Amino acid sequence: MNVLIVGSGGRESAFAWSIAQSPLLSNLFVAPGNPGLAGLAACVDLDWRDREAVVHFCVREDIHIVVVGPEEPLVYGLGDFFAEHPNLQHIHFIGPKAEAAQLEGSKDFAKAFMMRHDIPTAGYRSLPFAFLIMRLMSMRRTTRDALLVFLLLKMAISLLSTSLSSVELMSI
Repeated sequence: MNVLIVGSGGRESAFAWSIAQSPLLSNLFVAPGNPGLAGLAACVDLDWRDREAVVHFCVREDIHIVVVGPEEPLVYGLGDFFAEHPNLQHIHFIGPKAEAAQLEGSKDFAKAFMMRHDIPTAGYRSLPFAFLIMRLMSMRRTTRDALLVFLLLKMAISLLSTSLSSVELMSI
């Protein structure tokens, strides 16, 4: 059995170590992997965003199972792509589709889901970006400067996975 693990962190290292123990395993690939995995798996230069390269690799290497560690490929629909692509539908894909991955990829989505389904969770509010700017401008300069840096960093992170219509704030 040939297995592809997508990711390069500690979670993927744990997956690789565990999967490498299986007597059913023929070949283990990790994309992109990391130098610490070289003894367990073949680290391949494969970017999950390049969908055609993923198809080509999986077909060429006769991949049977794909395991995805990081949330980003899941949030951006890698599971949906495997489910819908005729050359990949036979591959067992371990990971949720994009809609379900939002539970991990968006605090706002996860909190709203928990509230909607009466799942106990800490309180939260999702505030419109314009409201945050107005509040920021009414604060003393040193506090305002510190919060502005925080908000700019938060926005940069949010741009990677969510829209700018709201900034997620968690109560501490």
